[in-house]
Amino acid sequence: MRCTAEEGQIVDLLQSLAMDHEILAVAIDGPLAPGLRHVSVYRSCEALLSRGLMQKRCKPGQTSSPTGQKLHRYATNAARLVQRHVRLQRGVCTPPYCVPAIVEAFPNAYLAALLRSSSFVPRKGKRNASDIYWDRLVDEGDRLDKHAQRLSRRRLAMPLNSITNHDDRAAFVCGLAALAALRGDYVAVGDERHGHIVLPPQTEWAVDDDGTRWMAESLRANLATMDRDRDSRRDQPVARVIGN
Repeated sequence: MRCTAEEGQIVDLLQSLAMDHEILAVAIDGPLAPGLRHVSVYRSCEALLSRGLMQKRCKPGQTSSPTGQKLHRYATNAARLVQRHVRLQRGVCTPPYCVPAIVEAFPNAYLAALLRSSSFVPRKGKRNASDIYWDRLVDEGDRLDKHAQRLSRRRLAMPLNSITNHDDRAAFVCGLAALAALRGDYVAVGDERHGHIVLPPQTEWAVDDDGTRWMAESLRANLATMDRDRDSRRDQPVARVIGN
């Protein structure tokens, strides 16, 4: 069941899911801040995924931009609707990052972490990066399939190459991020003040021919650069990479 950011459709989706399932975790492809606060800054999670190799492979939009602010409002409203729905179902208060887990996903970066450097080639046309990464992961082997089966602890009901719609693919990746967060088996980049983006556990990041994980090396370099920049701006929160 697909829905837009319209509140009534989100509520209908939640009610439909709750008929047969208990909602334990939700990942939203949009900017979220701790406590579901409104923020209007360029967040460290976005900066960490926008420098060096990241810039061409999985750069997210900026929450501080007009488009980013719009997405931030949509994402935050959706998260609040999830909280309200679960509270009504269970009769208890459920703050974010608790039960259910409500986290931020970014499909481009999530899929990029599973790809080797040799898989990245210049894009042609206007195809979305996440669609290209999905196709490459499916064509090059079963890495995404195995990752999904390990997180879900079951075999997939359909082959991944049968999922062709962009939004359906993004939703699937968000589901993986939600499962990873629920199981505590993930990496998160960002800071405590402005939020984190969830990535796969580092043990599943692609290993290049030289034995290194390009995303780990890139994040390490970006953290060092941001730490130096922060020395002149003490009011900035400390960017970090946490998780397995």
